[in-house]
Amino acid sequence: MGLTVNDPRWKKYYPYFKASEFACKGEACKACGIVNVNEEFLDKLLEARLISNVPYSINSGCRCIINNRDIGSSDDSDHVTSDTKECKGVDIITADPRRRFHVKRGLYVAGFRRIGDGYKAKKITHAGWNNEQPDNKQCVEWDY
Repeated sequence: MGLTVNDPRWKKYYPYFKASEFACKGEACKACGIVNVNEEFLDKLLEARLISNVPYSINSGCRCIINNRDIGSSDDSDHVTSDTKECKGVDIITADPRRRFHVKRGLYVAGFRRIGDGYKAKKITHAGWNNEQPDNKQCVEWDY
């Protein structure tokens, strides 16, 4: 089971990450607030954060299927979360080029192999840790 809202394991990630940052905030689902984050993913995200040595502001973490579909994302998105499906993706705000460089460097060094660069359109960087996907879908970088 992943980390839910009141899980005491969140203490391990404080002050870098809080459960509230990962909660679903979609308009279509009336901000249902679901949180179920994969612990291995969070461990790697913390490792990347410490390597980067810059704050990570989370734009989007967990998304219920209603929210995910509403924003036009695929059903197999790293973000999709339910009571039985753990979130393994996050969008980090990278509004300036230096922060973007340090965030991406930290992600690569920590071992992330699914990195989306939304710098031009949304000023975000996606980090995904979906080890259930085959290697040909796992090792990928994309722009949007």
